[in-house]
Amino acid sequence: MKTELIMVGKTVDKLYTKGISDYQERIGHYMPFNITVIPALKNTKSLSEDQQKQAEGELILRLIQPSDTVVLLDEHGAERTSMEMAAWLTRKQQTARLVFNSKVGDGVTATVVDMGNRFRLIVNDVHCIKPKPLPKLPVANALWIPQPNFEIGAGAWILAGGTHHSCFSYDITPEYWEDYAEMLNIEYLHIDKDSTFESVKRDLRINEVYYMLNKALM
Repeated sequence: MKTELIMVGKTVDKLYTKGISDYQERIGHYMPFNITVIPALKNTKSLSEDQQKQAEGELILRLIQPSDTVVLLDEHGAERTSMEMAAWLTRKQQTARLVFNSKVGDGVTATVVDMGNRFRLIVNDVHCIKPKPLPKLPVANALWIPQPNFEIGAGAWILAGGTHHSCFSYDITPEYWEDYAEMLNIEYLHIDKDSTFESVKRDLRINEVYYMLNKALM
């Protein structure tokens, strides 16, 4: 995590500048720290106090990114001790900030469900679309449309007991997943572009009968 202090107007008093320089050097031993000074506005005689604040605010906003955490230092704000501020910064440092966006294309999402007497592998073909910017989401993210459409794809996933947590891949095809299910001798359900509620229900009923008979004959 990088910390940046944005100041409006340069401090010229040697006592203060020396203190600021010393403080900046000390903080630099613990985390990346930088001070950015926005030059004081010129020709402000014709501007009211509110207009000056508005102009300074616009200059500050140009330096802020959507993913930044902004802390406003104001004399009327809440007071924090050095220890409290350090603890808050530590928590912020422990937060992941890398964001990984997915590409546009076809893929599959899969999950394994414990059915009590067996495991069920559910695979759904999906089409990834371009996601909207999510700068504050500190994880990998992918936005997709389940096949054959959202209503049937999501409904069939829920009907089969699909979990919230799943894995996703552009490269592992449904055929790979089917082979995996065969090797582990677990139930396999594939939801694709041709799936309907009726076909999914039929497959689930057939699978249920198969595993009940298989268990009785073993």
